[in-house]
Amino acid sequence: MIFKTRRSKIITVILLALIILTVAFIWSNSLKDSEASNSDSNAVIAFFRPVLELLGVMTKKDQIYFIRKGAHLSEFFLLGSLFAALFSHLRKRWIGLAAFAGLSVAVLDEYIQAFSDRTSIVSDVLIDFSGYAAGFAAVTLIFLIVIKRRRKRLERGAEKAENILSDITARTADPGKR
Repeated sequence: MIFKTRRSKIITVILLALIILTVAFIWSNSLKDSEASNSDSNAVIAFFRPVLELLGVMTKKDQIYFIRKGAHLSEFFLLGSLFAALFSHLRKRWIGLAAFAGLSVAVLDEYIQAFSDRTSIVSDVLIDFSGYAAGFAAVTLIFLIVIKRRRKRLERGAEKAENILSDITARTADPGKR
């Protein structure tokens, strides 16, 4: 059985639900026609305009490009992070499955756009998958650091316990040392 505790099962279900919701969000954006998509992009640009201008992204065309590609990257960064959290939680190293899942969602995302009067661009698949891989790598790295720190703490605790035990053993073997 994959689940050792009820808590583990709950965490797995929550992560799966978040993955499904993220994919649904990504694909729902792809189903929007170009007018709705542009409207969403313009709303985000209006919100981030001061930051974009500070970064030197001045023309409207450049701002649209920056926001759209940033949206692709961030959505898939989140998806990659969630998959990494799920696989780390399950203690599975299914890198091939993880890569396939991320690439499949990215390819289908672009395929869906063909049905909503928007163009499918191969470079967007690469941006999507790059975001996914970055999110997966970041969360995996965080988990590895946490695991390494826990092991060090356990080793120090075991070493202290061993010292205490050998001290007790020495005292009981030679009662005159008290």
